[in-house]
Amino acid sequence: MCISVKYMRHIALALLLIVFGTANLRVQAQPAEPAPLGHTVASDTAAVPYRMLVRSNLVYDAALVPNIGVELPVYRGLTFSGDWNYAWWFSFPKNVFYQTYGGYAGLRYHFGREAAHNPLLGHFAGLSAIALTYDFELRERGYQHDNWNFGVQAEYGYTLPLKNGKWAFTFSLGVGYVRLKYKEYLPMDTHYVYQRSVERDWFGPTRLEVSICRTIEFKSARSRKGDGER
Repeated sequence: MCISVKYMRHIALALLLIVFGTANLRVQAQPAEPAPLGHTVASDTAAVPYRMLVRSNLVYDAALVPNIGVELPVYRGLTFSGDWNYAWWFSFPKNVFYQTYGGYAGLRYHFGREAAHNPLLGHFAGLSAIALTYDFELRERGYQHDNWNFGVQAEYGYTLPLKNGKWAFTFSLGVGYVRLKYKEYLPMDTHYVYQRSVERDWFGPTRLEVSICRTIEFKSARSRKGDGER
C-alpha cells in the first residue's frame, strides 16, 4: 500500500486541527449542591485546582535524545498530550551524525478508578499525529531526511501515581503508520556522495514510552454567591 506524502500531510494536519480545536474547550464546573433548608449560604471564594503533567520519556533520554512532554485536561477524562524531542550530535572529522527532531500531538481518554479522581491518571487510549526529521550516519552509509515525515498512531497506556501525589510514571505503546522518505549517502573525504532516494511505508510500533512525570497545579479563584435564607 502506497500513500503519497501530500495525502499523509493532509491527514496529519487534519488531526492536529481537531486536537487543537478540541483543546479550546473548557472544563465545565459542576453545579453546587443546594444547602439544607433553614441554612444560610454565605458568599465565599473556593480555590479550584487546575493540574497538568510535565514529563520526559526515559527511553529517549537513554538514546541521548532530550525531550519534553505535556498533558493538559480538556474535558472530563479527555486530555491533550504533546511531546517534542531534539538531538543534534555530530563529529564532523569522524563522520558521525546523530540528528533528529520532531514530536507527537494528540488526544488521550483516561478511564478507570484513578481517572475518576484525577483525569490525568489511570488507563488511557489515544490517537495522535507524528512529525519527525533526521540525519543518521555512523562513519559509513548515512540516512538523511531534510524535510518532514508524517504519520498517525493509536496508543494505549497507564499513568501510575506515586505516593507523594506530585510525581507519576507513564507507560505507553503506540502503533501506527509513518510515510518515510530519505536519501542515502556515503562519506568520502570531506564530501557526502548521494546514492539513492528511498520511500517506504512503515506499519508497526511507533512509540515506546516510560516517562517520569511531574504534576504542576495552579489554583484559581471561583466565586460562589449565596442565595440568602431558604
